[in-house]
Amino acid sequence: MFDYKRNGVTTLFVALNIHNRTFIGSCMKQHRHQEFIRFLNAIERAVPAGQGIHAIADNYATHKNPNVLAWLADHPRWTFHFTPISASWLHAFEGFFCIPTLAAAWH
Repeated sequence: MFDYKRNGVTTLFVALNIHNRTFIGSCMKQHRHQEFIRFLNAIERAVPAGQGIHAIADNYATHKNPNVLAWLADHPRWTFHFTPISASWLHAFEGFFCIPTLAAAWH
């Protein structure tokens, strides 16, 4: 019927430190457990030891991968909160991330 061609779509992994309003983010070509663990490691390095980390994630299967579960077992300061299945939360989340950019532009 038609040819499918991937046109450079990426996966955005992003974290917000609510204490100092800084971002940790990365665009990756794939959305597998390897990329997710790479992102978790970046956050782990950026957050001082002794501080808890709360992560909000959508309900895609990557966090259920045995390698991710093993990583989380080795990093007990992490607490995950998952968005409801079929929830339209992405637009609100994107809006939340643009607020600091707009606020900075107005000052």
